[in-house]
Amino acid sequence: MNSKQGDLFGFAFLLTVGLQSACRDPEPSCSGGCAIEDTRRCNANIVETCTVEASGCLQWRQELDCAQSDQSCVVTQGQATCAGECFPACNNEGRQRCMGAFVQRCIQTTAACLVWRDEVECDAAAQYCDDTGAQAQCQAFGTEFPIRVPQGRELECPSPWSEDEPPVVVDYFSDTDHVCQFYRGAITTEIYVQATPTGCAGVNGGSPTFDDSVQAWMKTDTGIVPVEATYNWGGNHHVDWLTVTIEGLTYVVAHSSMGWGGRSCAPPDCVKVCQSGVVCDGWANVQENGCERAVGSGAPPLPAICVVVAADGSVPELLDPWQTQASAPTYPILPCEGES
Repeated sequence: MNSKQGDLFGFAFLLTVGLQSACRDPEPSCSGGCAIEDTRRCNANIVETCTVEASGCLQWRQELDCAQSDQSCVVTQGQATCAGECFPACNNEGRQRCMGAFVQRCIQTTAACLVWRDEVECDAAAQYCDDTGAQAQCQAFGTEFPIRVPQGRELECPSPWSEDEPPVVVDYFSDTDHVCQFYRGAITTEIYVQATPTGCAGVNGGSPTFDDSVQAWMKTDTGIVPVEATYNWGGNHHVDWLTVTIEGLTYVVAHSSMGWGGRSCAPPDCVKVCQSGVVCDGWANVQENGCERAVGSGAPPLPAICVVVAADGSVPELLDPWQTQASAPTYPILPCEGES
């Protein structure tokens, strides 16, 4: 190739690249937007949600005008919502508590109410929230579970007398924490789940709810690591269950035996494995039902051992509820009496 041919070839190449660049869809120019989809913030009294626009940009968009319901925009557990200016209520200004991974402080609002508001997000520093001492604080993970002393919580619940009555504040629900052990194949898995009640549901608000307040950890060869989890009280009969997601697979720890009136008589004792990549509640999208057993038969095919953390923060011994135990004369505690 002579120099003249080389020049022509180079010109043709540059022209082709230029035309391709001109025909390519331009990259969206995003400015003044947000960073994480579905996060919410308060803008004055407006709840705004981080939304993906048609352009591909993340932008804040109005979701709710709290003034329309005579409420205020507040941020709790990192998310904005509409609530009464005096909700969630507290009693002692300056007091701190843990709510999920957040340190919250009791502050006074402009309406002279005392309310809980987020102060620090421990997750942001790869830590957990600990309120076992005088004040709540973020703590680094160690080699043992960060077992807390369960606390009673004041909750705003629907009136037990009438739907038209204002909510009432109750103080008879407390933290419900579990330590559980089960097998993932040949791997022994031990988890600790902290569930802090945040509201009420059911008949006359008779059951606590635990929305976005659950923290969980798993033991590994290198120490304690956080995992995603949920906890459900299970209605007025307290047929509770918890879920934990490990390496993309969700496990539902539930009950294989129920007694009189369909009530549970022991902590969850079996595992259902969800389909890969799917978060399920144990009824749909189940890959393996390890809780299914015939009435009057022995232990479930995928057993679990769970204990409830005691009121003083002690953890009962992990004993198989289906077996006789020398250290516990009341065992076995399953199947439930009156099993049906």
